[in-house]
Amino acid sequence: MEELQYQNNIINTPKCQIKMLSPITVYSTYLRENGQKHTMYYTPKDEMFYQLIEENLKKKYEAYTGKTVVGTFTIKPKKIRENDKVVTRFKGFIINAWNGVYELEGNPELINFAYQVGLSNRNSQGFGMFQVI
Repeated sequence: MEELQYQNNIINTPKCQIKMLSPITVYSTYLRENGQKHTMYYTPKDEMFYQLIEENLKKKYEAYTGKTVVGTFTIKPKKIRENDKVVTRFKGFIINAWNGVYELEGNPELINFAYQVGLSNRNSQGFGMFQVI
């Protein structure tokens, strides 16, 4: 007989280290001069990687709760190697994403929300899930 367990963990500390269980994908899509869409994927070496993760989380929080974000949220790299890069295909699109170990710091409510919904883009496709280490 198999068993399934669900853990409803709550994070209530202002700082924690996390390990990605599924990779984070961070990108911007814009129109080129010729009118074609272009998707730019960011890496953990880019400052925009962290800025866009923060912006995405705050937008999701405000949309879900209807409340304005109070406090800060930052994500910083702790241990990321080149082989943490994941390139995959989803519905005909190539997606670049990153595993690794990161540090989250800020409002515990935002950190807990990130734990519940995932970090950055494409969470409904399984990206952005982490565990606290």
